[in-house]
Amino acid sequence: MIKKNPKLTQEQARELVALFFAGDTTPAEENRLYEFYSSASFLPGDLEQYRHMFSWYSSLPKTAEPHHGKRRWAYVGGMAAALAALVAVGAVLIANSSKFENRLYSAYAGSYVVHKGKRISDLSKIYGNIIRAERVADSISVLAAQDSFFNENIDSLMMEDAFSHISDVKLAAQIRDDFFGN
Repeated sequence: MIKKNPKLTQEQARELVALFFAGDTTPAEENRLYEFYSSASFLPGDLEQYRHMFSWYSSLPKTAEPHHGKRRWAYVGGMAAALAALVAVGAVLIANSSKFENRLYSAYAGSYVVHKGKRISDLSKIYGNIIRAERVADSISVLAAQDSFFNENIDSLMMEDAFSHISDVKLAAQIRDDFFGN
Protein backbone atom coordinates (compact mmCIF):
# COMPACT_ATOMS: atom_id res chain seq x y z
CA MET A 1 0.00 0.00 0.00
CA ILE A 2 1.19 3.50 -0.85
CA LYS A 3 2.06 5.78 2.08
CA LYS A 4 -0.54 8.44 2.67
CA ASN A 5 1.68 11.44 1.99
CA PRO A 6 -0.21 14.58 1.09
CA LYS A 7 1.25 14.53 -2.42
CA LEU A 8 2.12 11.52 -4.51
CA THR A 9 5.51 11.19 -6.08
CA GLN A 10 5.67 10.14 -9.72
CA GLU A 11 6.86 6.69 -8.64
CA GLN A 12 3.95 6.32 -6.20
CA ALA A 13 1.58 7.46 -8.96
CA ARG A 14 2.99 4.78 -11.27
CA GLU A 15 2.39 2.13 -8.57
CA LEU A 16 -1.17 3.35 -8.01
CA VAL A 17 -1.88 3.44 -11.76
CA ALA A 18 -0.75 -0.20 -12.00
CA LEU A 19 -2.95 -1.11 -9.04
CA PHE A 20 -5.83 0.83 -10.60
CA PHE A 21 -5.61 -1.13 -13.86
CA ALA A 22 -5.47 -4.38 -11.87
CA GLY A 23 -8.67 -3.34 -10.06
CA ASP A 24 -6.94 -3.35 -6.70
CA THR A 25 -7.26 0.29 -5.59
CA THR A 26 -9.48 1.61 -2.85
CA PRO A 27 -11.69 4.67 -3.38
CA ALA A 28 -9.24 6.68 -1.24
CA GLU A 29 -6.30 5.64 -3.43
CA GLU A 30 -8.25 6.53 -6.55
CA ASN A 31 -9.02 9.96 -5.11
CA ARG A 32 -5.29 10.46 -4.53
CA LEU A 33 -4.67 9.62 -8.19
CA TYR A 34 -7.35 12.08 -9.31
CA GLU A 35 -5.79 14.77 -7.12
CA PHE A 36 -2.30 13.95 -8.43
CA TYR A 37 -3.37 14.32 -12.06
CA SER A 38 -5.38 17.50 -11.46
CA SER A 39 -2.52 19.26 -9.65
CA ALA A 40 0.48 18.19 -11.75
CA SER A 41 1.40 20.67 -14.46
CA PHE A 42 4.02 18.53 -16.20
CA LEU A 43 4.28 14.74 -16.24
CA PRO A 44 6.50 12.31 -18.14
CA GLY A 45 4.85 10.56 -21.10
CA ASP A 46 4.09 7.29 -19.29
CA LEU A 47 2.00 9.20 -16.74
CA GLU A 48 0.73 11.98 -19.03
CA GLN A 49 -1.08 9.48 -21.25
CA TYR A 50 -3.61 8.81 -18.47
CA ARG A 51 -4.35 12.45 -17.55
CA HIS A 52 -7.62 12.69 -19.54
CA MET A 53 -8.85 9.34 -18.26
CA PHE A 54 -8.30 10.24 -14.60
CA SER A 55 -9.74 13.69 -15.19
CA TRP A 56 -12.89 12.02 -16.54
CA TYR A 57 -13.07 9.61 -13.59
CA SER A 58 -12.70 12.48 -11.13
CA SER A 59 -15.69 14.22 -12.73
CA LEU A 60 -18.03 11.30 -11.95
CA PRO A 61 -20.42 11.67 -9.00
CA LYS A 62 -18.83 10.57 -5.75
CA THR A 63 -21.97 8.68 -4.63
CA ALA A 64 -21.55 5.90 -7.18
CA GLU A 65 -18.45 3.84 -6.51
CA PRO A 66 -17.28 1.52 -9.29
CA HIS A 67 -16.86 -2.21 -8.67
CA HIS A 68 -13.34 -3.09 -7.62
CA GLY A 69 -11.25 -6.11 -6.84
CA LYS A 70 -13.24 -9.09 -5.62
CA ARG A 71 -16.57 -7.39 -6.28
CA ARG A 72 -15.61 -6.85 -9.91
CA TRP A 73 -14.67 -10.52 -10.30
CA ALA A 74 -17.92 -11.58 -8.63
CA TYR A 75 -19.81 -9.46 -11.17
CA VAL A 76 -17.79 -10.87 -14.08
CA GLY A 77 -18.24 -14.40 -12.69
CA GLY A 78 -22.00 -13.89 -12.44
CA MET A 79 -22.15 -12.67 -16.02
CA ALA A 80 -20.08 -15.65 -17.17
CA ALA A 81 -22.39 -18.05 -15.30
CA ALA A 82 -25.45 -16.44 -16.92
CA LEU A 83 -23.84 -16.73 -20.34
CA ALA A 84 -22.97 -20.39 -19.70
CA ALA A 85 -26.59 -21.06 -18.69
CA LEU A 86 -27.85 -19.45 -21.90
CA VAL A 87 -25.46 -21.52 -23.98
CA ALA A 88 -26.59 -24.70 -22.20
CA VAL A 89 -30.28 -23.89 -22.74
CA GLY A 90 -29.57 -23.13 -26.41
CA ALA A 91 -27.75 -26.43 -26.83
CA VAL A 92 -30.65 -28.36 -25.28
CA LEU A 93 -33.15 -26.59 -27.54
CA ILE A 94 -31.09 -27.32 -30.63
CA ALA A 95 -30.67 -30.97 -29.64
CA ASN A 96 -34.41 -31.34 -29.03
CA SER A 97 -35.33 -29.68 -32.32
CA SER A 98 -33.24 -32.21 -34.24
CA LYS A 99 -34.90 -35.04 -32.27
CA PHE A 100 -38.30 -33.64 -33.25
CA GLU A 101 -37.20 -33.47 -36.87
CA ASN A 102 -35.97 -37.08 -36.69
CA ARG A 103 -39.35 -38.16 -35.21
CA LEU A 104 -41.12 -36.31 -38.00
CA TYR A 105 -39.11 -38.09 -40.66
CA SER A 106 -39.25 -41.48 -38.91
CA ALA A 107 -42.90 -41.91 -39.96
CA TYR A 108 -41.67 -41.95 -43.56
CA ALA A 109 -38.68 -44.28 -43.10
CA GLY A 110 -38.19 -46.38 -46.20
CA SER A 111 -40.04 -43.94 -48.46
CA TYR A 112 -38.54 -43.03 -51.80
CA VAL A 113 -39.32 -41.16 -55.01
CA VAL A 114 -38.29 -42.15 -58.50
CA HIS A 115 -37.39 -39.04 -60.47
CA LYS A 116 -36.04 -39.33 -64.03
CA GLY A 117 -35.29 -42.99 -63.43
CA LYS A 118 -33.28 -42.33 -60.29
CA ARG A 119 -34.42 -43.54 -56.88
CA ILE A 120 -34.18 -40.83 -54.22
CA SER A 121 -34.57 -41.97 -50.61
CA ASP A 122 -33.10 -38.95 -48.77
CA LEU A 123 -36.11 -37.92 -46.67
CA SER A 124 -34.98 -34.31 -46.39
CA LYS A 125 -35.11 -34.09 -50.20
CA ILE A 126 -38.37 -35.96 -50.80
CA TYR A 127 -40.40 -34.81 -47.80
CA GLY A 128 -42.26 -32.22 -49.91
CA ASN A 129 -43.25 -34.90 -52.45
CA ILE A 130 -44.53 -37.14 -49.66
CA ILE A 131 -46.67 -34.34 -48.26
CA ARG A 132 -48.08 -33.60 -51.74
CA ALA A 133 -48.98 -37.27 -52.17
CA GLU A 134 -50.70 -37.26 -48.78
CA ARG A 135 -52.74 -34.20 -49.77
CA VAL A 136 -53.89 -35.89 -52.97
CA ALA A 137 -54.80 -39.05 -51.04
CA ASP A 138 -56.73 -37.00 -48.46
CA SER A 139 -58.60 -35.17 -51.21
CA ILE A 140 -59.52 -38.45 -52.89
CA SER A 141 -60.77 -39.83 -49.57
CA VAL A 142 -63.00 -36.78 -49.09
CA LEU A 143 -64.32 -37.13 -52.60
CA ALA A 144 -64.96 -40.85 -52.23
CA ALA A 145 -67.17 -40.15 -49.25
CA GLN A 146 -69.38 -37.84 -51.33
CA ASP A 147 -72.22 -38.78 -53.70
CA SER A 148 -70.32 -37.56 -56.75
CA PHE A 149 -68.17 -40.66 -56.39
CA PHE A 150 -70.72 -42.62 -58.42
CA ASN A 151 -70.74 -40.38 -61.51
CA GLU A 152 -69.95 -41.96 -64.86
CA ASN A 153 -66.63 -40.06 -65.39
CA ILE A 154 -65.53 -40.89 -61.91
CA ASP A 155 -61.78 -41.05 -62.37
CA SER A 156 -61.21 -37.67 -63.97
CA LEU A 157 -63.92 -35.95 -61.89
CA MET A 158 -62.54 -37.42 -58.72
CA MET A 159 -59.02 -36.30 -59.51
CA GLU A 160 -60.14 -32.79 -60.52
CA ASP A 161 -62.03 -32.46 -57.28
CA ALA A 162 -59.03 -33.73 -55.36
CA PHE A 163 -56.82 -31.13 -57.03
CA SER A 164 -59.31 -28.40 -56.15
CA HIS A 165 -58.80 -29.14 -52.44
CA ILE A 166 -55.08 -28.35 -52.63
CA SER A 167 -54.67 -24.78 -51.45
CA ASP A 168 -51.39 -24.17 -53.30
CA VAL A 169 -52.50 -23.48 -56.89
CA LYS A 170 -49.05 -24.05 -58.41
CA LEU A 171 -48.67 -27.30 -56.52
CA ALA A 172 -52.11 -28.48 -57.68
CA ALA A 173 -51.25 -27.64 -61.30
CA GLN A 174 -47.93 -29.50 -61.03
CA ILE A 175 -49.61 -32.60 -59.59
CA ARG A 176 -52.41 -32.41 -62.19
CA ASP A 177 -49.83 -32.25 -64.99
CA ASP A 178 -47.88 -35.16 -63.49
CA PHE A 179 -51.03 -37.22 -63.06
CA PHE A 180 -52.58 -36.62 -66.48
CA GLY A 181 -49.23 -36.60 -68.25
CA ASN A 182 -49.49 -33.05 -69.67
